[in-house]
Amino acid sequence: MGFKAAQPARGEPAELVGWAEQVVRSGGVVLCGSPARWVLITDAREAALLPPLSAEADAEAQCRPRPRLRLHALQPAERGLTRQEAAREAIRFGAAAAGGVSQSPEFVCGAGLYDTWLSQLETGRFCPSGTPDAWRCAATSSSRLHAGQLAASVFLRTARQLVPNLKGNGCLERAAGTYAAMAQKLAPYATADAMAAVLADPAERHSCRRAVAGVRDLHHQAARQLAAVACTV
Repeated sequence: MGFKAAQPARGEPAELVGWAEQVVRSGGVVLCGSPARWVLITDAREAALLPPLSAEADAEAQCRPRPRLRLHALQPAERGLTRQEAAREAIRFGAAAAGGVSQSPEFVCGAGLYDTWLSQLETGRFCPSGTPDAWRCAATSSSRLHAGQLAASVFLRTARQLVPNLKGNGCLERAAGTYAAMAQKLAPYATADAMAAVLADPAERHSCRRAVAGVRDLHHQAARQLAAVACTV
């Protein structure tokens, strides 16, 4: 069965518990997103997770001037996608994102993400509010980028198996390898301790900037490879 998204819900977590329970009882599921993690609520009893999730998000996102807890109702669709259709759609979406096409003006994606990060490494300002705990934002950015690169590599290799007759399979495999190389280059900076050291030591910051610039170059390569695949799906 497939699902279609409805408008996101806003409000205080305690108020949203009842809303989430209604969605689940009507046959839907609730996708709950925060700066800390994403959770899928499929049972009415799990709606009680919303207040502690909000508290966790507050602790993780002290410096982010954006909604800290976002909820989306997913209702059953009349027709779901096959695994092959979903893989093709995800490849097209990924190629667009890698090329810098953002679904929201508040988000930067593609090579622009690395340009922004390089600028932040230059100034040391990773948080919009200028909090002294800049290393927390830096660590979050680094770990998420690293996890995203690993996930992209795994997904592209899986997609190659799901769509075996894809004309661009060679480019798909090369793109998977490029993302794996990006993750390997960024791995030394994917922890909170590493980013705290980067912000404290000019030499470490220079090394990190050099690594991020290298990852940005690899991203351009991966974007071209994905664009070539997207033309064939």
